[in-house]
Order: sequence, then C-alpha cells, then structure tokens
Amino acid sequence: VDLLQLSTLAVPSLAKTFPVGLSKLAAVLLGKPLDKTQQTSDWEQRPLSNAQWQYAAVDAYVLVMLYDELLNRLPAIGGQQAVGASASMRQYMPITWQYE
Repeated sequence: VDLLQLSTLAVPSLAKTFPVGLSKLAAVLLGKPLDKTQQTSDWEQRPLSNAQWQYAAVDAYVLVMLYDELLNRLPAIGGQQAVGASASMRQYMPITWQYE
C-alpha cells in the first residue's frame, strides 16, 4: 500500500505539501510527529542500541496506525471497502512512541 498516495486521497491538502515524510504524516494524521534522531545513527555497528531498536519498531508500528487512520478518513470515496481493509486496529495500538 502506498501511504503517500492514500494520504492525498484521504487528506487532499497534503498533496500541496509534497514531499511528505513519515514523521509529517504522523503529525498531521495522528497528532504526534516521530522522533527521527536515530535515523542518522550508525546502523552498521552491532549490536544495535536500544534506541535504534525502538526507532525501527516505531517506524513499522506507525505505518499500521497511519493506514488505519487513512482508511477511517476515506468513507466518502469508498473507504474500507475500496481499499479492502479489515477491522480497525487502533484499539491495539495506543500512541505512545517514546525512546528511553
């Protein structure tokens, strides 16, 4: 699923601000940007730090939350039926991405 394309259908105003990154999508759609400080850390070094593991997990986790939120914003143009989505997953994923 192309979240950027789906986001322009669900929130047309986003099309005017391209390129839109994952952190901006999270800020606009979920009300909280992602902390991207680990993005430029040394990912070649092993073992990965706890902060790197959390960063990677949050990046994956937020994709599901964004997908769910975008589907919730699409009912006027077909919503979940058009995209073939299952039931909302938000109940399992509270917004609490913090790095410790």
